[in-house]
Amino acid sequence: MARRYIGGLTASPKRPRMPSSSTSTFSEPEEFEAALRRQTDVDLLVTGQGRFRGRLTHVTLQRIQLAAVDETVSRIAFIAIRPTLTLVWWALERRGSQVWCGTPSLADEIVTLGPGSRVHARTHRDCRWAALWISTADLDRNWRALIGTPAMPLDGVRSWRPSTTALRTLRAVHAAAIRLFESRADAVLTASAVHGLEQQLIHAFIDCLSGGVAGARNTEAAKRHNDLMACFEDACMSDIHRLPSLRELCMTLGVPGRSLRSWCVQYLGMSPIRYLRLRRMKLVRRALCSARPSDAGVAAVARRHGFTDPGRFAANYRQLFGELPSATLKRSGAAI
Repeated sequence: MARRYIGGLTASPKRPRMPSSSTSTFSEPEEFEAALRRQTDVDLLVTGQGRFRGRLTHVTLQRIQLAAVDETVSRIAFIAIRPTLTLVWWALERRGSQVWCGTPSLADEIVTLGPGSRVHARTHRDCRWAALWISTADLDRNWRALIGTPAMPLDGVRSWRPSTTALRTLRAVHAAAIRLFESRADAVLTASAVHGLEQQLIHAFIDCLSGGVAGARNTEAAKRHNDLMACFEDACMSDIHRLPSLRELCMTLGVPGRSLRSWCVQYLGMSPIRYLRLRRMKLVRRALCSARPSDAGVAAVARRHGFTDPGRFAANYRQLFGELPSATLKRSGAAI
């Protein structure tokens, strides 16, 4: 982690919450994942080759949170939105390098994830994106004030194509807020200034949603497939002590093998069994990173996660993480 900044606010007695900001760079996916988890429950699985680099600027205001992110290596993210929050996401580049629930993102769209939704998002190269979080209560309150009706339901994952003006305004105000907190991290901002910035952001994204055209993710068929892939994620992690076969996964989900393979390639970019093994390999690495060499051996940790062939496991581990599992265990012991 390269740097971290904290900003402040002169708050009134009625608004004791202090806005804060941080800008951090990461060379380890696990650290990047931990930083993202402060806002959203997310499980990252790096799938690309090369050195990982991540940069995250996060800003917490009085009612909303903002983020601007750069990533350099392909990955799959399984995202679970907390029950009281709504996430608004858009790309910071013209090409859509992120795939939400099997559909590539577009440069002129925004994606919303409703409270409690669980979805897969993957990248196939470097990616830059922005996000905004708001509570469902605050979203409905502001929607009623601006539009005059209750907020539209934003369950699951949905996509919208706003007007050019509305999207340009949202991008500009969000970018200005990020730059403000990055460049003036130590400055004390007045409550009225923060409130004004926050209202501009809320108005901008409500304009995008209320006047936007619904995208391809908003169909009932897409929702059913998203729900099935979330169940697939549960089935992959239901018993970490053994690796289920494709037949077992299909029986658990009640779908044919051909359909499950097709959906996994679309959503994850790989077969279901390959994804399962990569997910388990990540769990093994996490266990090795926190273990003492005197308390656990590599073979024992691998067996606990369903890998019964030590030689094959070690070779696959090295190909994925660039080192033997014994080296990971040795380094964690030295750190402890």
